[in-house]
Amino acid sequence: MTACGKQIIKGWPEKQRSLPQPLQQYWSYRDELIVEEGDVIMKGQRIVIPKQCWKDILAKLHDTHQGIVKCQLPAKSTVSGQKSTRTLKHWLDQI
Repeated sequence: MTACGKQIIKGWPEKQRSLPQPLQQYWSYRDELIVEEGDVIMKGQRIVIPKQCWKDILAKLHDTHQGIVKCQLPAKSTVSGQKSTRTLKHWLDQI
């Protein structure tokens, strides 16, 4: 299980600075996160994608070559990540 998944199950500390640096990115929406199916982290109906996995996920979303808007639509409805739309647009601009 990921560190974030373990933290969700354990519970969040009272102060953000008590968390390890990689987990601090989840602080603003920590109360919305749940762990499902062993180690899948969800924010509402959206899957939370760890930063280290974004490149692979963005490549899969772009595989259909439908342009930025059609690529963003499934990303917005299925994945959650810090600055996900901006990251997706930046990555697609480089292709």
